[in-house]
Amino acid sequence: MELNTSQSHPIMLETIAIRNGVVQNLSYHLKRMKASGFIPKTIMLDIPNDCLLGVVKCRIIYRQSIDSLCFEKYNLRRIEQVKLVEANNLSYNRKYANRESLNAFVNQYPLADDIIFIKQGLVTDSSFANIVIDYKGTLLTPKNPLLNGTKRQWLLDNKKIQEEDISVDMLLNANAIFYINAMIELGELCIKPSNILI
Repeated sequence: MELNTSQSHPIMLETIAIRNGVVQNLSYHLKRMKASGFIPKTIMLDIPNDCLLGVVKCRIIYRQSIDSLCFEKYNLRRIEQVKLVEANNLSYNRKYANRESLNAFVNQYPLADDIIFIKQGLVTDSSFANIVIDYKGTLLTPKNPLLNGTKRQWLLDNKKIQEEDISVDMLLNANAIFYINAMIELGELCIKPSNILI
């Protein structure tokens, strides 16, 4: 299912990390925003004084221009159990503000803290992050994620990770499974295959 495509300019979401007052990977966010119809060449973030220390999430709602933005302190999620879910028809190739279809999958599995989507037998993403696995000492990320995240692209561009078709068997035999997104650095959120509910 494709999300929010019935509107000519759907409402989009961008989440930008600010670490100790420094905006992270802004050029990557702008590139994705422009691909979704954002017109301005840049954005200016007036960071509140109480958001200059620690990790802060800047949440931007936009279409062709910014509708709203807000800043909030970021707390890393805890993930203990993850469910694998087959979703062959799911499409989320843009970062839409409306996440109801993704959340509907999560809500079907109340015993799990999150889900990882499987399409055509291959690993894609979790409900809120890209996936990287340590497989036989190599850091791999799915070749065809649901959404090409900004952190994922930065890690690829800097040759920290490699793209690969990741089967369920590879996932279950990985040394570690890492979550990454704009707010989560590689290594900050890690689960073991034993955390996965089949």
